[in-house]
Order: sequence, then C-alpha cells, then structure tokens
Amino acid sequence: MELLLTLDCNHRCDYCFVHGKQRDRDMPLSIAEQALHFLMAASGNLSSVNVLPFGGEPLLRFDLLRELVDYGRAMAQVHNPSKTIAFSLTTNGTLLDEEKMLFFRDRGIMVLLSLDGDRNTHDRHRHIIGNDSSYLCVAQKVPMIKHFQPWLGTRMTVHPDSAKDLLGNFEHLITLGINQFIIGPATGTPWTDEQWATYEQQLIRIMGRYARLRRGGAQLRLELFERDVRGKPGGKRGIWGCGAGKGRITVSPNGDLYPCSKLLGIDALRDTHKLGDVWAGLTHYKMRGEFLAAGEDERAKCRECEVKDDCDGGCPATNYEETGSLFEPSWLDCKQTRLMVRLRSSLKEFGDVERPGTEGFRHIRAVA
Repeated sequence: MELLLTLDCNHRCDYCFVHGKQRDRDMPLSIAEQALHFLMAASGNLSSVNVLPFGGEPLLRFDLLRELVDYGRAMAQVHNPSKTIAFSLTTNGTLLDEEKMLFFRDRGIMVLLSLDGDRNTHDRHRHIIGNDSSYLCVAQKVPMIKHFQPWLGTRMTVHPDSAKDLLGNFEHLITLGINQFIIGPATGTPWTDEQWATYEQQLIRIMGRYARLRRGGAQLRLELFERDVRGKPGGKRGIWGCGAGKGRITVSPNGDLYPCSKLLGIDALRDTHKLGDVWAGLTHYKMRGEFLAAGEDERAKCRECEVKDDCDGGCPATNYEETGSLFEPSWLDCKQTRLMVRLRSSLKEFGDVERPGTEGFRHIRAVA
C-alpha cells in the first residue's frame, strides 16, 4: 500500500508525475489509521504486507509517519499476530537528519533516495524551492545516512537531455556511496530517437562496468540487470500490467483508493481511476475488473509484436498519459522492452556476475 501522506513537496521537479501539487492536501491521522485497518482486512491470509509512505515529499509529514509506524505495528498484532507489516520510504533526502535516521534504523525502515547523478544533472530538473542546490543538500547528508543505513539505494530518473551522461552519473554516485541503482527514463517527457539511442548505448556501458565491478567484489546491485536482463525469455507470455490494482493499491490524502500513485498523479488528482475508499473498500468493480482481468485480448496493438512474450504491456499509467488507454503501450515502454530483449541476448558479453545476496537492499517498488 502506498500512503500519500501529503501532495505538497519542497521540490518542483519538472518531470514529476504528480500533476497539481497542493499544499492543503495532507492526510489526517484518522485516515492513515483507517487505511491500515483496511489493508489488514483486505490482505486476508497474506503473511505480510508492505506500506510505502509517499507524496509529494513524505518527510514533510514526519510527525504523521512517526505515529503511523508504531500504530500500524501495534494494530497488526491485534488483527493477526502472525501477520507482519513492513514500512519503507522513498524520499528526495533533503529533510533527512539524525533524528529521522535513528527512528528509521530503530524501526527497521529502509530509505531509498531520489538522486539522479552529479550536481549538474541532478539540479537541472530537480528544483528545490528557494533555488538552493538539491544535490549539495543531499550529497552532504550521505555519510550521515550511511552511518545509520550502510546499504543505500537510489532511484535515478534519466531525462532525455542527460542520457549522454548516464555512465558518468552512475560512476559518480558509486563514489558518493550509493550501493543499489534503480534506473529509468523520465516519462511524460518527449524523447527523440537519437536521445533514446544514446540512452541505450549508455546502459550497455553501465552493464559492462557493473559486471566488472561485481567481479571485483564491489557491493552493488543493479535492478536493470537482476530483474529484467536476467529474466526468463518469454516469461511474460499472457501477462498484462504490473501489480497496480492487483497486489498494490494507493490511498490518497482524503482516503480514496487508486491502483497506484502514478495513475492518481497523472489524472491531475481527479477520480478517473478511483477504486473505492478506505471505509467502504473496493466498490468501483468495473475499474478494478479492468486491472484483474486484462490480458492479451485488450492489447490489440501487441498481438503481432515480435517481443510480446517478453512484455507485460507497459506501465498502465504511462500508457494512459500518452495514449489515453491503459492497454495501448506507450512509445517509451515499447522501446524499453526491445532494449531489455537485446541486452538479454548479449548477456554473455558481460561475463558471469554472481547474484548479490539476499541481505542487500530490496525496495518494494520503483517510481519515476
């Protein structure tokens, strides 16, 4: 469950998928508590559930987050003592301090940063309110963060104009102390064929660099390598979509339920894809049915595609933003699927890379 604690943010990133940030859209504690009760009931016999406080910038509501974590764990014991509830956090990092990191460490909460590369790349599109350097603010905190959380991951969003610098930014963040990388292109932003070709070339170089570093014993993880490139060929046959609206759900600040935060954000906070609310539960059955039952029949554009068995139809939110349909894959997602297939076919060129151990940082989801 993604809990949108606030739609406010201390940044105005120009590629953010939340259209229409509002300062008055904060989640009250009563709704946050009700959301956890809904989650415990709706998850049935599952042995564990995961909660991702999100936004906006969730650390603007650290007061709520602090109460919510302890409440959720106590409440879970009442609902079902055998069920565990885990929290993780994605943040721009600028509001982190020792008090917050001590709280996260003591509660076993892992922090994922949004950090795109060096100062020039990061500050170009991640604009902190007040015109200070977002990069410097976060980079100066990394030693402190790693003191409390030695394994540190980042979500690198690649803008078309920074694609040419991707390898350099990857290497820069390694020197900064980043261990795990979730790399993805900015969506909702036009890409040219030339920019995409540059992005592909840079990813191939990163793959080679990553393989060499891993063989040398570097403590790194690259989601691209583990999840996509090493995936089973043809392993997505008959599959559509991600976990949005199926195994994952988002709660807006007013308690409404949506398949994911991105669908809520790109709708400019309208209720086009609303599924219900935390009091009545999942009541918009037609919309939920589209996520549960969709398959190859809804993907008309994909039927004759040569890589359809390696594709899940793209991100429903990105599809909707670009094509107006959840089921018609976007240009960007089609490009990404073909890239993964090509990288997989050339995997032997990178040599053997031992899979990282399970003790590494594993985040429950990645967003732009």
